[in-house]
Amino acid sequence: MDAKEQIDPTPKPLIDTVFEWLKDMTPEDAGLLAKTWPGLVKGSRPGKADPRQVVTGLRAKLRGARAFPEGIAIFARPLAKEYSLLQYVGFDALPAMLECFGNALGRREACAAALLHEDEECRELARKRWAEWAGASPEPAAVDKATALLGALCGTVVAALEARNSAADSTDLTEPDPPPKPATTSEPSPEPGRRLRDAERELKRARREAQEAKAEIQRLTKQVGTIKSAKEALEVELCDVRETLRELNGALQAKVQLAAQRLADERLMPWLTDCETLASVKTPVDGNDLLSRVEFTLERQAKRDRRYGIRSQITQRIADCRIALAKVEAASYDALRPLPDLVTLEQALRQEITELSAQLAPARGLSATDTQIHARISRAQTQQDLAAVRGEIVAGLSSKKIQIEDREEVFAHLLQASLLRATEARFAAEKEDIAAAMACNPIVDFWQRLQIGESLTMLVDGHNVLGSPGTSRSGSDDWHSATARDALAARLKTFAQDYPNLRVDLWFDSPTAADENVSENLCVRFSGGTGANRADDAILRQIDNHPARANLYLVTADWDEARKAQTLGAKVFLPDELESLLR
Repeated sequence: MDAKEQIDPTPKPLIDTVFEWLKDMTPEDAGLLAKTWPGLVKGSRPGKADPRQVVTGLRAKLRGARAFPEGIAIFARPLAKEYSLLQYVGFDALPAMLECFGNALGRREACAAALLHEDEECRELARKRWAEWAGASPEPAAVDKATALLGALCGTVVAALEARNSAADSTDLTEPDPPPKPATTSEPSPEPGRRLRDAERELKRARREAQEAKAEIQRLTKQVGTIKSAKEALEVELCDVRETLRELNGALQAKVQLAAQRLADERLMPWLTDCETLASVKTPVDGNDLLSRVEFTLERQAKRDRRYGIRSQITQRIADCRIALAKVEAASYDALRPLPDLVTLEQALRQEITELSAQLAPARGLSATDTQIHARISRAQTQQDLAAVRGEIVAGLSSKKIQIEDREEVFAHLLQASLLRATEARFAAEKEDIAAAMACNPIVDFWQRLQIGESLTMLVDGHNVLGSPGTSRSGSDDWHSATARDALAARLKTFAQDYPNLRVDLWFDSPTAADENVSENLCVRFSGGTGANRADDAILRQIDNHPARANLYLVTADWDEARKAQTLGAKVFLPDELESLLR
């Protein structure tokens, strides 16, 4: 608690007098007082301070004080010099002593010394006496009387001390002579000597208590500092423990949720996947379910329209191109110096109109090759039969012996039939038989393992996929552009975000090696290096260095790259099959 809250107002002249005395204290006492009252002096060394700086700090802290706290009075009492005797007389004798000292030596100093008394009644008497005197000087007669009394008292005290010292010296002699007794004078009264000895003992006791109080203050100050440091350390440690507890609690909850999700996936996902696959496979229905056939057919048509467009959109596009062509032709005809770009734009518009008009031509039926392949897919009864059909399609496309007009429909039919046969086999066969059947069809194996949450890695040869027939950029002039790369990355990101255990690396040829993390499980990687097929070499190195090659799936139409990847242990499927997954 602050000292101002413990004390009441006291006349300022008395406070100033005590402050003047305190300026004479030693630097060691000043340092001890500064430790007792923190904030008095800033920047001083421990155990030593300037007394004047300490007094300045005390003036600020004890402004409006009624009495000095005991911790400060202890330091001030010895500095009162000749007025120190007033601090040790009792309340009954203090009025006469205060009157005598005040009139003889100074009223302000006498009241200030009495203000340092241990007894509150004596301190109150000092305040009242100062108020009665009101700063007036004593009468000359009072001064003479007080001076005579103090002189007589001091003479008596000095004579008593000399007599005591003479008696002490005489005790050391072997044959002491009896002291002479004056014939005419009477023996002095022992009362003044006894009182002086009592005063000396009281003074020694006060000094001893002051030293003990100093030591106690030092010990308590050190103990308080230690307690404060320990408290701060405990508060910091408590905050760290609470933060660690919150982190552990959050991590524990996350682990419990992850373990519960993994257990649910292991127990329920295989059966749920089979049921969903059976429900999603749309087999041809008989005439009794006409509405289902209509809905199924319209859904397929909507998917195709989203890719190829509809007649009204193409017609509007042709009309816009013809209007633009007329404007370009008119500008080129009227201009004296037509820009070369006008000729280029005119040619591009004519080519666009020709291609769009070709799309509006009546659709032809399926070619004989497409019809034959669809028939074989429909007749296949096992996964091995479908794998044989797929092998013939891949071999024919690689050797260019067969031409498939609607590659999207063929591979979509093949994937749909493979998933249906895999689901039917899961309910009828043993696990080993299912694994053997899946191994012969990589795309179905990939899809089934993906559905049950296995950790898989899919490597995509980006430029090969964009330039392959049957993909969303096939036949486009900008399939090698940054826009095409970004579009393919966006489609793969949409597909991969539903499968957190799937890792997708999309590779592109580039003179500078770099990696760009598009999402948590999709990374666009640039091969670096020189020469053609730089990404192929980087992909094969990744396969060769992978610790679990059985979990690697490569998407490419480069037959040489596919054979090397299969030799290393990876599984390969075509960009057309990837397109079926991304639809």
